[in-house]
Amino acid sequence: MASDTGYPTGVTTGGHGAFMVFHGSSSGVTATSPADADTFIEGDLPIVILGPTQKLGWRFAGVGDVDGDGFGDVAVGGLDYAGGLDNEGIAYIFKGSGAGLVGSTLADAFVELKTGQALAAYRNNKPGFDLAGAGDVNGDGFSDVLMGAAHYDAGEAEEGAVFVFHGGPGSGGPVNQAPVAYAGTDQSVQDADKNNSEEVTLDGSASFDPDGSIVSYEWFKGSTLLGTGAVLTTVLPTSGTQSVSLVVTDDGGKTGSDGLTVRVEAPADVFVRQESFSSGLGNWVVDGDITTLPSSGFPSGTWAQIGAAGAFMRLSVAMPAGSTGMKLKFWGKASQFGASDQLLIKASVDGGPFVTFDTLRPQDEGLNNDAMSFYGGSVSHGPVSTTWVPATASNVVFEIQSDMDTGLFTIGGSIEVRALIGNPSPVANAGPDQSAADAGGDGVESFTLDGSGSADPNGSIVSYEWRDGPTLLGNAASIGATLSLGVHTVVLTVTDDGGETASDSAVIAVGAVGCVTQADCDDGVFCNGAEVCDPVLDCQPGTPVAVDDGVGCTDDSCDEIVNAVVNAVNDASCDNGQFCDGSEICSATLDCQPGTPVVVDDSVACTVDACDEVGDVLTHLPDAGTCDDGDPCTAELCDATTGCSNVPVEGCAPPVPTGGSGGIALLGLCLAATALRQIAIARRARLTGAA
Repeated sequence: MASDTGYPTGVTTGGHGAFMVFHGSSSGVTATSPADADTFIEGDLPIVILGPTQKLGWRFAGVGDVDGDGFGDVAVGGLDYAGGLDNEGIAYIFKGSGAGLVGSTLADAFVELKTGQALAAYRNNKPGFDLAGAGDVNGDGFSDVLMGAAHYDAGEAEEGAVFVFHGGPGSGGPVNQAPVAYAGTDQSVQDADKNNSEEVTLDGSASFDPDGSIVSYEWFKGSTLLGTGAVLTTVLPTSGTQSVSLVVTDDGGKTGSDGLTVRVEAPADVFVRQESFSSGLGNWVVDGDITTLPSSGFPSGTWAQIGAAGAFMRLSVAMPAGSTGMKLKFWGKASQFGASDQLLIKASVDGGPFVTFDTLRPQDEGLNNDAMSFYGGSVSHGPVSTTWVPATASNVVFEIQSDMDTGLFTIGGSIEVRALIGNPSPVANAGPDQSAADAGGDGVESFTLDGSGSADPNGSIVSYEWRDGPTLLGNAASIGATLSLGVHTVVLTVTDDGGETASDSAVIAVGAVGCVTQADCDDGVFCNGAEVCDPVLDCQPGTPVAVDDGVGCTDDSCDEIVNAVVNAVNDASCDNGQFCDGSEICSATLDCQPGTPVVVDDSVACTVDACDEVGDVLTHLPDAGTCDDGDPCTAELCDATTGCSNVPVEGCAPPVPTGGSGGIALLGLCLAATALRQIAIARRARLTGAA
């Protein structure tokens, strides 16, 4: 194995590098030059905007059989890679085979290993990156790999770290292909309001993976992550041309990258007028607590003071042609501003409503100190400005309005008005969407794409660019394009003579005979799903809508009348057939829920209460025994409605103990009483229905 980190320049710092493998034989290694290598893998040509070149082959090592296929594998390292962080460090693992290494480009690598940290492999002009085979450190039968990064910040600056990567079984299938990143076309935008930054939107959704799917998007400016997602909206500073890169990762862990430039320029500003208060407020429309007063220091001249809430002063200004905004410059001081006090700066463009474009709260900036501060420069408050795009204004009325309870704001001497003169963006027009069937059956169809409706409001368009994803279709206002079966989003980007750009898109559908768009296949039925127009197979059935809500007691259906899924609760499906435990109910979210048991207690103390599952009824049987009051001369009765009662037995008297013959008489009297009691019991039985 050999490498040349400076290939093809021969200078270590000037090339992307290359790695070579020379096979041995019974005669040894017979190769005499890199051209004789059995495997020659060249480093990726890095995107210019990403800075340092890759330097592939900075380190390499045989790492044993990491995938268990019986062949030794190789690790090849570089300091940089397209789309990576600055001097991050990367290792590519290439599989061995009976014919040598598998692959001829970096895209054929079995695995990519990265440190994930900028400057981990090289920092402060000091290298610190290495690779080695580690043997089978975890005893799983697969060789493992060590990757060292001497400058890795592992809790402490440049503490260094060694990464251990365990081997594992290979897929046995084809090597995963790297995804293709597409960051979009270069852009040029203008900081129209001159606030030193501008929002831009970058679209990488045209990126694709030839043998899988993209699972992540990362947008970088240098080593700074700007955001994730196919589409990025971010704010860039007004500092000329800036480089942004997109890194995409596929479902197999491979990455691809692309870059673009974004130019953010500041518009020029020109003097319009200087409005002083030396002649009073004659040029102003004023209302409320607005006064003038002589200067009490710097700046000289008459001052204007704004007081109570609702007071305002307005000035009408004719703006020069091409104006895209207004900037105000003045000296002002704040006094007695309360916590909620503020000064509103508003503008009305060509008779439109007054809109607040700036709010002054000196108390938040430490300027509530009764001292003059400059509003409109790079110190104190900074610029007070507004913008409009496109430039259609011919007259602007700006207003300074009080929203103060206790505060006073004084403007010293005069207010300077400046116009922001910018280059409005052109307007791109890609023409209407188009569709056609593949009439010839050859899988392609020709179209005319016409962007001649594009225009520039203050100049001319100098270039046109048509793209289908990353594929360039042409560079004229109108072009002919041959497109394959499927739906294509074609993007037109135009650039004007001031360097500003704009984009528009048109959807071009090429279908097989029978359908062109999805609408051609729609059968108007909701419940069977949305039909699909396949450019090869014609209309295909859709996937029926899912109706099952996962709740067992609901009746799930699809209603074609209202085009909706219906999940109706069905209490009957929860009935367990038992009467006594109450009626079960169906919850639309919780499934079947238990009922409330029936109440058996009738509140009558002498009845025996029960629930009869056989007859599905409640029973309340009288029990006179529970009514016994202990008196032998009363008969106990239990009424199922009114409860216990104790009826005296006629002729019964409490026994009086006696001796001799009197005892016999007493016995006779008790026998008689007993007989009467039996009669009462029998009578009670007839009343209650007891046998």
